Amino acid sequence: MPFPRRSLLSLGLLALLLSGCALSGRGASPVTTPRERPRDPWVFRTVLDENPRMIVAALDTSLWVAYDATDCSLKRAWSGGVKFDGAVYTGVHGPQPTSIGANYLNESGSDRAQWSLRSDGDTRPIALDYGGYRIDGGELRLSYRAGEVHVEERPEYVEGVAPTLERRWIVSGLGPDRRLILDCSEMPAPLRVEGKARLLDGGGVELGDGESVITVTFPARSSE
Repeated sequence: MPFPRRSLLSLGLLALLLSGCALSGRGASPVTTPRERPRDPWVFRTVLDENPRMIVAALDTSLWVAYDATDCSLKRAWSGGVKFDGAVYTGVHGPQPTSIGANYLNESGSDRAQWSLRSDGDTRPIALDYGGYRIDGGELRLSYRAGEVHVEERPEYVEGVAPTLERRWIVSGLGPDRRLILDCSEMPAPLRVEGKARLLDGGGVELGDGESVITVTFPARSSE
């Protein structure tokens, strides 16, 4: 008994739809969902703990970080968030935002040179200029520059049994004979390095052109 013409047409349309879905799935890039952040906006610039020009990022409920735009360095890592005091947030003059919760890293009072440049066997401090930040694909990207040398840093929280921070840099403009050195002496050991990164004696990390990654797991500490 022949199928009705309407049934044949429906079957043909269904076959075309199924084949189209199969073809569209081949080679398609996986869709990544941006990580859920504990606050919106999760990146902002503020005075923090009496330090101006701080860029704060709420990477996860258990890991907040603060960068100093003055010397392009990581100054704070902690959990618990920020108490938003001051005229901008509460209308009260005098108080300012402060970090609250467990403290993992506090370099706020340090005046050590954070960045150095190694060239022809000579290592000297170098001042990087802060070039702003942007959110791209749900990731924070910080920009630094010194002359023709450009650095982009991408900090991110890594899932684990303890708060873990991944710092990823994309460096350009150094050339084959120069290296950037970042002081990481206050970071808890061990640091795990990948790509162009190389650990140095004394707690420094050497970066060359290309991508460099260090990963650090913070031991839990009490509030300060």
